[in-house]
Amino acid sequence: MPTTKRPHKFPLWLHSSGQWCKKHRGQFYYFGSEKDTALKRYAAEWDDLKAGRKVRTTPGSYTLADAVNHFLTAKLSQVESGELATRSFGDYKRTCGIVVDELGRSRTLADIRPDDFAKLRRKLATKYNAVTLGGHVQRVRTLFKHAYEAELIDAPLRYGNAFAKPSRRTIRIDRADKAPRLFESADILRLVEAAGTPLDAMILLGINCGFGQGDCSELPRSALKRAGWLDFRRPKTGTPRRCPLWPE
Repeated sequence: MPTTKRPHKFPLWLHSSGQWCKKHRGQFYYFGSEKDTALKRYAAEWDDLKAGRKVRTTPGSYTLADAVNHFLTAKLSQVESGELATRSFGDYKRTCGIVVDELGRSRTLADIRPDDFAKLRRKLATKYNAVTLGGHVQRVRTLFKHAYEAELIDAPLRYGNAFAKPSRRTIRIDRADKAPRLFESADILRLVEAAGTPLDAMILLGINCGFGQGDCSELPRSALKRAGWLDFRRPKTGTPRRCPLWPE
């Protein structure tokens, strides 16, 4: 049985086990044996305990694994509601995997510093071109912005000057240094002839309307109601598109 030993105006009881505790509706809640620490835990947890809620972890103790799981769960919900493309979710998941591998899944969020982001960017820059690097950098920032808005950290993380997306000039130079990725008219005609249905139509839509894989896979029949025209929004952004179709 708990004792009745309690300091003046102190909200906790000292249990015979040596732990400070509080009784609510017939149940005892324990907050540790060190007085000051117990009082801090009581102040942080009591409202949740009294309301029957799961105790919220203090922001300073969340790990990178916690942030990634919370972030990907939120993004998966957006996929299920149709607000986010499956491909975009895959991009987020790949970036999160790289961050966890590089920084460590048990790393405390509040302990991540600009030097860590600089090291991460250097690692990414050795493996990816400028455009892909920029995508990873942006998704990393989105991950930690989510962690702050979800109250997993008390303040936004500082990335430092080194953790920036490549400049437009760098992207232009990177593209210019690569061989042109072009198909001549004769090449396309040979592809269409050899493709067969429905791949031939997908190739023509790519050339005629600038369609990608996702556009072709999600194209509904209703987009072809007007003869000679295709009306179909961009699946990712919802931007309207109207394309005049070639006779082919």
